Amino acid sequence: MSVINRLLSLWLSIWLYGMAVAGTVLVIVLATGWNGFGWEHRLGLMGVIALTMHMWEEERIPGGFAYMMNTMQGSDMPDRYPMSDLVAMLVDCCGVTVMLFILFLGHGADWAAIAIACIGITEAAIHTVAGFALRRKYAAQGKRTIYDPGLITALFAFLPTSIATFTYAARSSTTTDWIIGILTAIAILSINVKGLETLLKDRNTPYPIPEQHVKGYFAKYTR
Repeated sequence: MSVINRLLSLWLSIWLYGMAVAGTVLVIVLATGWNGFGWEHRLGLMGVIALTMHMWEEERIPGGFAYMMNTMQGSDMPDRYPMSDLVAMLVDCCGVTVMLFILFLGHGADWAAIAIACIGITEAAIHTVAGFALRRKYAAQGKRTIYDPGLITALFAFLPTSIATFTYAARSSTTTDWIIGILTAIAILSINVKGLETLLKDRNTPYPIPEQHVKGYFAKYTR
């Protein structure tokens, strides 16, 4: 195994903890710099913090998001195709990085906060729709709720932050802010989510989801 592969394997074993640290740092930055930030900056940071929470629910507590997405796409290798551990890590890490980049690049501009809010509302919508589909799919196995890994943080972290951002933006943002924000969100979702998965999907990937975390929440429905 090359040095690069060893380093990548090491990062894959600790990246969620790294994102937890990043989220904690952002909470501290938000709290200590609150008075120096405008509302668009505050809400944008809240959206990024929500993402660092969201990935933990998807991947570990309870986990099973990649398994969910892979099986919903009809995969016969749900532990690695099309979403592998590598793809999941890159989507989340790049998501945090890009969201912070546009937020600080725009110096807390309205369009950046709108873009982050659009991503948040999309997450809430996707997880809700998936939840209803999964309830039907596993009804015979005893599933009675629409819960899926990521739904709680999508509805109680992303969604309120997005609604607050849209409410603020409706009063203060220009049409240009809305257009740039929406287009930026579409670009991020297209490139960072679907683009990475399409580019890196590999049935022979050396980076499958760790065996103990593959099914996560769905283990009780797939015995």
